[in-house]
Amino acid sequence: MANAVFQRELKLGLRSQKAFLAQVVFVTCLALVVLLAWPKGERVSIQEELSRTLFKTLAASMFTLITLLSPVFVAASLTSEKEAGTLEMLLVSPIPPGEIASGKQFASVLYLLLLVVTGLPVLGLCYFLGGVGGPEVLGLALQLIGYTILLGGIGLFASYVCARTHGALVVTYLAGIPLGVGMVLLTLMNKTFLSPWTALLMGSVELVAFAVLFGWVVAGLAKPPSTADRPAEEEKPQDQAFIQLQRNYFPDCFLWPERPKGYLPDGTNPVYMKEVTCEIFGRGTGLVRTILVGTLVLSCAAGFALPSNYPHIFFGYLNLCVILIAPAFAANAFTQERERGTYDLLRTTLLTPGEILGGKFFAIVRFLGVLLGFLMVPVVAALLSIGSQRHLGEFLLGLGYNLLIVLATLLVSTATGLLMSLVFRRSAGAMIAAYAAVFLFGVAPVAAFAVLDQFTTIPTSELVSWGVTSPFLGSITIPGWEGQTDFFESKTIPSVWFHYLVVSLLSTAAALFQAWIRLAGDERRG
Repeated sequence: MANAVFQRELKLGLRSQKAFLAQVVFVTCLALVVLLAWPKGERVSIQEELSRTLFKTLAASMFTLITLLSPVFVAASLTSEKEAGTLEMLLVSPIPPGEIASGKQFASVLYLLLLVVTGLPVLGLCYFLGGVGGPEVLGLALQLIGYTILLGGIGLFASYVCARTHGALVVTYLAGIPLGVGMVLLTLMNKTFLSPWTALLMGSVELVAFAVLFGWVVAGLAKPPSTADRPAEEEKPQDQAFIQLQRNYFPDCFLWPERPKGYLPDGTNPVYMKEVTCEIFGRGTGLVRTILVGTLVLSCAAGFALPSNYPHIFFGYLNLCVILIAPAFAANAFTQERERGTYDLLRTTLLTPGEILGGKFFAIVRFLGVLLGFLMVPVVAALLSIGSQRHLGEFLLGLGYNLLIVLATLLVSTATGLLMSLVFRRSAGAMIAAYAAVFLFGVAPVAAFAVLDQFTTIPTSELVSWGVTSPFLGSITIPGWEGQTDFFESKTIPSVWFHYLVVSLLSTAAALFQAWIRLAGDERRG
């Protein structure tokens, strides 16, 4: 008998708007890469070299797009059932847990593989230039299939362990993006990575990892479910895996302060106090502990593995952490009020829209600022270890500029998440839109710079000056790192970092103003 869960999920998925939009975005991005990189008038020998470079660039683009799009389809596999209250009914049906998990899993993965198939004809354009043969295309196809299946397993596992879709999205992104970065680097730097034999070896490892995650989910679904959220106060410290958070210990008290006793002092914003002391940890510490452990491990790795002569790489990692974490906490600030039926109650209080919005905004910024402070310890320690080798004043000045860029990224990402939380009615949609916005303005300029710098003759300094919305391009223009003049091929370095700070502050103000307008409009309509 056919898997009923698979049939239902596949039909719903293929008929959804996000499936159509994902396919359009996927093919459009690949077409733009080809359009920008297609050689014009070079000799055949040069065309073959450009063809191989174009092929690797397209392969890296496909890995990047699959990494960014896969959580949208796989992270809600089981959390959607939990939020709708239908998981228990599904588990007590005659369908075995293995069929439930496989139906959810393969319906999502099949669509991602469909994206891969739609991108293969674009790769076929490299044949017109020569230099690329069938083994390379076969190796890339095998690598993409194995990687897509692994991301599907990660998303299914995150959907099983998390109670809500936004938590599963965050966990999937935190696990998938480092893997995606590794796949992109191997594609661009390793000559044998796209060979069929290497692809078979990598695919075997990915299938084993997928089998472990899938078996874990099936075994968990076979047990009596417990999908209820427990507040952080009801968690036992011994149940907190890897790391424990307790609000009466240092430095946890900065991340999770004590609740005020008695009445709030005059002038205190009650929304801010509620968010800081209760709301962020209202559904338990699991998501925060997962983020904290994962980013601390990556921070330690970044502090000791990245090249010490290029401090902008360290802060590029911190900016990436902010872009990944901030929308996770900001994009559900108001949607969760709607989902719990408390949004109308909040609007009918004596609090003004500015107080409500300000309380949410500053509570999230405070929490993320403390979390970011934990992550900066190993990175700043690694930078201070090399600071003695340079002029101290120049080193501290560059450090301060980079910290300002990280702070600006935090503000604009949080404001974007809050705005999307008011635009959309559900947390999943708001989070996807927030991630799309911050990646479009923060990460996409870096990809465009890499393609244009590789395949055009536009000066590097001019290309970088276009990326005023990207913290990564802004960071590399801060003076003080080795080989900077050689990189820009000019002694005049554009001040993109200053322009980024201005654009970020203006964007933050614009997003908060638009959010205030929407909140005030809802209040008047109410």
